[in-house]
Amino acid sequence: MSLSNSAMLVRMTVKHPSFSKTDLNVSQEVADNKKANDNSVRVIKTLIDTKHHAYKAVKFCRGQAYNRFRDETAPWGDNGERIIKASAYDRFTKEMREIKDNFDVAVEDFLKIYPTLVDQAPALLGDLFDANLYPSVEDCRDLFSCEIEVRPVPEGDDFRVEMSASDKQKIVNQIESKNNERLEQVTSDCFKRTHAVLERMINRLDNYNPEPNKDKGEKRNNFHDSLVENVRDLVDILPGLNVANDPRLDDLVTKMGTRLVETNADQLKQDTAKRSEVADHARDIMDQLNDFME
Repeated sequence: MSLSNSAMLVRMTVKHPSFSKTDLNVSQEVADNKKANDNSVRVIKTLIDTKHHAYKAVKFCRGQAYNRFRDETAPWGDNGERIIKASAYDRFTKEMREIKDNFDVAVEDFLKIYPTLVDQAPALLGDLFDANLYPSVEDCRDLFSCEIEVRPVPEGDDFRVEMSASDKQKIVNQIESKNNERLEQVTSDCFKRTHAVLERMINRLDNYNPEPNKDKGEKRNNFHDSLVENVRDLVDILPGLNVANDPRLDDLVTKMGTRLVETNADQLKQDTAKRSEVADHARDIMDQLNDFME
């Protein structure tokens, strides 16, 4: 099956206004007063209280969106596009729809308080206040967005430009070579993700010490539910990122799914034997992974 039939490219764009504005007149005034070069001085004023919890909530949801988007996809190219298998699209859209809904709710909550923040702006900015810099609530709403763009993966067979056969073949070969290179990078990225999660699990389990003896210089080392949940999430996500259909990655997913996630943090804390067993399993999988990464 061709890559364009089995995978797709996705790109996410999340926008929100910074409410920062360069004041050119004041910049010129400061430059003149300080005998500075005009191009060396920029006075940037913050139009509203951007530390207000409603605005910070929007920024938090924006970061959450980008983090989840990166988790659910693999890098592809240099223009912000990422890749997933077509079989993972339903999961991807479900995850991102929830994230987008959270962002939209945060925006609406912010817009409710926005008129109040504008009313407070003169007290914050004094003579720097300019009412013309503040859009209406409806115009402000248009400054926020969270969008996902989906398109097929370009392949050599898609190149239809009229040119000499030899030149066309060179370009087709370049496209196919670049796609193969990127496929290797995607697989490598999956291995690196797996390595980071396993390394953390092994470290936490081996060094579990919730009540250290400070007289002996021991340090507290605990873990939370996320220790197992992160592995479980990886087991769910990796099949959708295996766009190269690499059997090594499939094998890692199977082993992690059967050996590492059939437990929980509470059981691992209470059962020393189980904790040791899971750590040993994680080490075995890590050894196999290290062979792949050499």
